[in-house]
Amino acid sequence: KLEDIDHENILDKKNEITEKSGEIFHLLEELSKFKLNKNTNFATLIHPNTYISNHAKINIGSIICCDVNVNINTYIGKFCILNSKTSIDHDNYISDFVGTGPGAKTGGQVKINNFSFIGINSSIKNNIKVDTNTVVGGNSFLNKNSKKNSTYIGVPAKIKKKRRIGEKYL
Repeated sequence: KLEDIDHENILDKKNEITEKSGEIFHLLEELSKFKLNKNTNFATLIHPNTYISNHAKINIGSIICCDVNVNINTYIGKFCILNSKTSIDHDNYISDFVGTGPGAKTGGQVKINNFSFIGINSSIKNNIKVDTNTVVGGNSFLNKNSKKNSTYIGVPAKIKKKRRIGEKYL
């Protein structure tokens, strides 16, 4: 339950939160609603060893880890987590509550919809749409638009299974 989580130390307790919520991004969605009721402000955390284009937009509650590149004309939504060594190329649109594993990469003009996760060392070809609640497994290469509520794995990535909203991805 949301009220069982220590909100003051939320970033230090990611594993506890994941176990209690089923999926970290759905918990973040709940926390974003909490803001409206309690006048809480959420920080955007950006590691100093990152490159973010002056023409990129990073929204509230997002966490940008070490050695991340966010290139020109890219939009990063609310409560996203870009893990270390992630590279987001030009003209990408990353919706709210999206995460990446370390080393994830996108080509240009990629759109990633809400509640999606791009696994460790995975790549997404340019001009691809990752639909809502999609997981791209580690070391995969997505070269076609995905279907919502799906898990993709492999090179090239193929649909492995359907997902339910809130289903754990780890």
